[in-house]
Amino acid sequence: MQMTLFIGYSVHRSLEERGQVALERGQVAALEVKVRQLEELKMRANNPQFLEELARCQGFVKSGERVLIDSSMVGKSEAAPCEPRPLLPE
Repeated sequence: MQMTLFIGYSVHRSLEERGQVALERGQVAALEVKVRQLEELKMRANNPQFLEELARCQGFVKSGERVLIDSSMVGKSEAAPCEPRPLLPE
C-alpha cells in the first residue's frame, strides 16, 4: 500500500516538474528574443542613420527644418506611430 502511494506521488511530482520545465522553456525563449533585440539595439547605437531615425520618432527636427502640425491629430497617441526599422531579419 505504501509502495503504491509512493509510486503515485512520484508520478504526480514528475508530471508537475515536466509542466514546470515546459513553462520555463517558454520563458527562456522569450528572454532569448529580448536578448537578440537588445544586441541589435547595441549594434545600432553608433549608427548615425539609426540615431536620426530614433530622434525623429521622438519628435526632434534638424536645424533649419520647418515643422508642420496637423491640429486634428494633436493629443492623439496614434497620430504618429513610429518605431525604428529592424536591422536584423526576424
